[in-house]
Amino acid sequence: MNLEEEIRRGEQESERLEYKSKEVGPRKVAKEIAAMSNAVGGAIVLGIREDSHGRPDRIQNVTSSDEIARSISDVLSHYVEPIPQFSTDILDIEGKTQLAILVEGTDNLLSYEHDRIEEPLFPIRRQTEVRYLSGHEVQNYFEERLGTLSENDKEGLLRLPEPEEGISNYFIECPEGHISELCLFTPHYFPDNPHRVMAQLDYIPEERAEHVFAVLDNLFGLSVPECHFTINQSNGAWIGSGYRNFVANLRNREDRYSQSEDSGYQLELYDHDQAVLICDLDIGYPESSLLIYAAPFTSQSGYRHLTVNFLIDGQPVDVRPLIEFAEQSEVNLTTAESVEIPTDGIQRPERIPVDIVERTTRTVEFESDSEASVDGALCKNPFYGKREFLQNKLDIGRVVPLSNYRTLRSFLRDWDRPEDPHEYTTQHFHVTDWDDFTRGIYANVKQVHFSINW
Repeated sequence: MNLEEEIRRGEQESERLEYKSKEVGPRKVAKEIAAMSNAVGGAIVLGIREDSHGRPDRIQNVTSSDEIARSISDVLSHYVEPIPQFSTDILDIEGKTQLAILVEGTDNLLSYEHDRIEEPLFPIRRQTEVRYLSGHEVQNYFEERLGTLSENDKEGLLRLPEPEEGISNYFIECPEGHISELCLFTPHYFPDNPHRVMAQLDYIPEERAEHVFAVLDNLFGLSVPECHFTINQSNGAWIGSGYRNFVANLRNREDRYSQSEDSGYQLELYDHDQAVLICDLDIGYPESSLLIYAAPFTSQSGYRHLTVNFLIDGQPVDVRPLIEFAEQSEVNLTTAESVEIPTDGIQRPERIPVDIVERTTRTVEFESDSEASVDGALCKNPFYGKREFLQNKLDIGRVVPLSNYRTLRSFLRDWDRPEDPHEYTTQHFHVTDWDDFTRGIYANVKQVHFSINW
């Protein structure tokens, strides 16, 4: 569109054109950008007052265009997810300067965070007004996008191979649990100076999620043992290790459900799994971490959410690996922002009993042989049902997931022999709060580092 020409001839506001005075605040502009992106895109022109019919009435002079654009970008990064991209253009009408904000339509439904409403809203532009989609409309919007990809769309999409040994996991009962309350069991240490870069996808086909998983593995070499995950359901969870094993467990969810039910446990299935994985990110960004949230549907193909968090040690200097991931996966990445990761530990951990249910083993492959070692254990949860006790012991909010699980995964500092195992004592018990990393997903996630030794 030729904006200057349209404004000069008195073009009326429409679904693709919005006039704003130069005094408008960045929050209002950010909401308009989100709404326009969720529709068909368009232009928001700052420096024009419209009349009662939505036509240009008074032309204003806008100064500090760069500063205004930066303010809008800052608001978008805090209130809109995923963060939309926009461009600007300087107009010259009646010898005065106006700022045009050019917005593209998006494949991802953008959410807008309202100050007085806890749940995010989904604004959309209809004619000349901004309104919010109802829950039913949001569901319809995403269901339309979950249709099977065409053969042309599938061309070039990657997929990790199935593990030759099949999927492996340990099932933990969680009778009083909730789909959005889960624990991640891992001895993982996060960066000293974490900066977060994130990509979030909502309601995507199965093939699209598989492609993102494969691109991550190809670029960052994630197929290493020190990679742990939890896949949560309403009253139970599967825990395990290995990146490709994680992807295979998500892919073969029917097998997981059947295994649990065959054991006699009455599994209650929510409409999607709630899964989280954390692993080292040594290739490209040493001493950094990768945190993935995934929510595959239980009874249909596709994912409700897929979020990739890069936790980089310090401000990333070389952004080429991130750009390559974004381009190959066709995702939008946020700018890096410094984050805090709250953690706390229980004092005198040696008093925590180690009541073993099952020892866990890991096989190490050598050139001509392999050797199995005990690397930890599933233990009865000494805090099961003791929510108030935990809340008093740990300076972390909402520790409820930890008190829901009947068993906890512990890790040995020094691996043991399977044929002649020792008795173990608790070395330390730390809990890390990942709640701030679940915006838009509504999950209460706690990382548990339960360290034992002999």
